[in-house]
Amino acid sequence: MSLISQPEALERWQLARQKGLGDPKAEAELYGFFQAFRPDGKGLEDVLASVVGGRELLQRLLKVYRVTAPGWKPEDAYFLVRVPQPLTEVEVFRLAQRHRDSMAQLASFLGVDELRALLGTAREISFVPTMESTALAAGANLQIYEAAVEFMTALPVQESEALLLGEAYYGIACDYFLKYYLLWPLYRQASSVDEPFDAYFQLWKHGFQCDFGTRGIVSLSGPATSLRVVK
Repeated sequence: MSLISQPEALERWQLARQKGLGDPKAEAELYGFFQAFRPDGKGLEDVLASVVGGRELLQRLLKVYRVTAPGWKPEDAYFLVRVPQPLTEVEVFRLAQRHRDSMAQLASFLGVDELRALLGTAREISFVPTMESTALAAGANLQIYEAAVEFMTALPVQESEALLLGEAYYGIACDYFLKYYLLWPLYRQASSVDEPFDAYFQLWKHGFQCDFGTRGIVSLSGPATSLRVVK
């Protein structure tokens, strides 16, 4: 991904607003938009000031800038949490449980009984080396991802020019769950499910990845520095 300057990003934003939400190319042209405001997000307030839901959307975005600013490099193509604030093992386990329960809610909402049953049996949580994590649970993770996409696609969304930044939100870390957390304020009124991606975001900002195995095992991975030892 080629990085763009802030003036160029702002010019693309104005052009996209002129084209409007109905233009399929407008969103794609803004991919990488948020990288132009690193490391602290300075300048984004002016971008979002006049869009529907802009104030809350800005606050969520600034959380991402805050946790990725330490260790940031100007050539970074994506937002990386290089210096996560550590959590205790108990705190991480609780977040993993919350994330599991939120995904089970989505499965229940969609009537995906197989996935709901799978998540209902996911009670064993363990830490694994990062390189082993995704391979252990690829099948279950794919089901959860598909359910999350179906859930979000089915929800009516509050119309806002911020939706022009959909590809830019995804481009923050090539992560749909992160995108959904950041854009959730525009979907909230249409759903009875409360903040389904908050626990995922909390894990992400502390440097953890949560994977769901097919035998009732939830695998957590992250740098050793992400765990705080309680004496």
